[in-house]
Amino acid sequence: MVLMDEKGTKMQATVWSNDFKKHEKILQQNECYTVFKPRFDKNNQKFKHFDTKYVLTFNLETTIRKCNNFIGPTHGFEFSTFKSIKNGGVSSEFRTDFIGYVEEWFAREDTTTRYGKQSYKMDLILRDLEGIALKLTLWEEYCDQMQEYISKNKEEEHIVLIVQFGSVHDYKGTINVANAYYITKLFINERNEEIVNFKRSYIGKASVTTSTHRSIGQSGVTSNEDEFLHNTTFSTIRQIREIAQVMHVIVVGTVMAVDKDSEWYYLGCESCNCKASPSLQFPEDDNGSDDVDPKEVLVCTNKKCKRDVVPAVHMYKVSIQVEDCTGIVNLTLFDRDTVKLLGLSAKQLVDKYLQVSDDEKTIPAEFNAFINKKYAFKIHVKKYNVDNKVDGFSINKLVDDPAIIAKLEKKFDVVPFEEFDSMILPTTVSSSQSDAGVKDSKSYAVDDSTPLPKNYESRKSPCDLKRTLEDSNDLDNSYSVSSTKSRKIETKEDIKAQMKDKLLIPKLEK
Repeated sequence: MVLMDEKGTKMQATVWSNDFKKHEKILQQNECYTVFKPRFDKNNQKFKHFDTKYVLTFNLETTIRKCNNFIGPTHGFEFSTFKSIKNGGVSSEFRTDFIGYVEEWFAREDTTTRYGKQSYKMDLILRDLEGIALKLTLWEEYCDQMQEYISKNKEEEHIVLIVQFGSVHDYKGTINVANAYYITKLFINERNEEIVNFKRSYIGKASVTTSTHRSIGQSGVTSNEDEFLHNTTFSTIRQIREIAQVMHVIVVGTVMAVDKDSEWYYLGCESCNCKASPSLQFPEDDNGSDDVDPKEVLVCTNKKCKRDVVPAVHMYKVSIQVEDCTGIVNLTLFDRDTVKLLGLSAKQLVDKYLQVSDDEKTIPAEFNAFINKKYAFKIHVKKYNVDNKVDGFSINKLVDDPAIIAKLEKKFDVVPFEEFDSMILPTTVSSSQSDAGVKDSKSYAVDDSTPLPKNYESRKSPCDLKRTLEDSNDLDNSYSVSSTKSRKIETKEDIKAQMKDKLLIPKLEK
């Protein structure tokens, strides 16, 4: 429980199961009480909601009576500014309050937590009076609460949200906010003083720059379709090599293999998910003696992380090779998407396989679940990739929605035809396959083929032409892809040279 006195000071309180029957009938949320003989305990709880030295415990000696003359604040909001949250000035260890205008919301998304639990969430973009935007994630019952409000108030134009006892999360230097389970309270467009004043100020500032506003029903984003089809640049794997700036791109490809020479998990900081490394710490002896045994602890490698010694959890980092009709690229799957694909946490697989083998590089058989499967990937081209012209890109998100993948594959505009002129050979076409288009190499085959008529002028796409040649010949290619090292990205001239150097060995008829 969270208790607040007449001065607005908040403190955690606990009623243990053995004493619950005595107090459960009288204790109600948003009611006022006078408490006699509570016990003060040191705040050693794992989840500390407030930066207080003590917590209250109600036991059998405690007496609770209703109070009707409480003169303190109703809610006791203590708002943190978006600027202080994003600058790291608000601790992620404790709960905080914030207020913002709901600028955009995203559709509910089913997901799996890092511990293997099936869950769901929705994301929102909040904006404060200074114009600073902050991403908020609402989980489960809080997601339901927000969705219910939106469904019943689709025409409402101005939505202001207060999150009381929210949680701050630092993920690799990007700070977002979310609800904390069981304790967070949402105030959605309620007519309290704080929301009324905020809305009045926000609308007054917004009216200076725009005269129109979208209703909450129009502010939603179908996250996957917009993100993959409209809001992010599409690229083939070959075209990634020509990118000269830091950006996100969408690629479509089939997972061909998992790198067997790379470790597929790591110990990550529970606060920011960055790698946690072991370090020796020398605790201070109460007697001032230097003869103290060192203690091994885990230290977060993220310099921006506010915690020195951290609790760590096993997280996925799976290196995979992905192929489309233009090439192969090395990508890295991280914890969120791997858990989503497998429905299992990294710790579950570590416990399973390390009990059988001490080889930490043993590849779990569960990874076969995404081998030879096609996905749309949103990948991050980082400064390191651009400066060093190497691949090895991080996957920010992936989807296997057939409708999205089909629409993305229509965007394939691979290599100009002139780059394939040297490869054009006499071609045959099936009478049942006269339609030219990008086809899956696994299913394309030439049966009952007949020579093309002389006046046949249409040409196959580069993807189909390349596949047809490889299907008709044994391909001896001296250029192999290393599964253990980052690969230097070839220039157009390198690619042309490789194409010319490929030896096509005709298959012998039996």
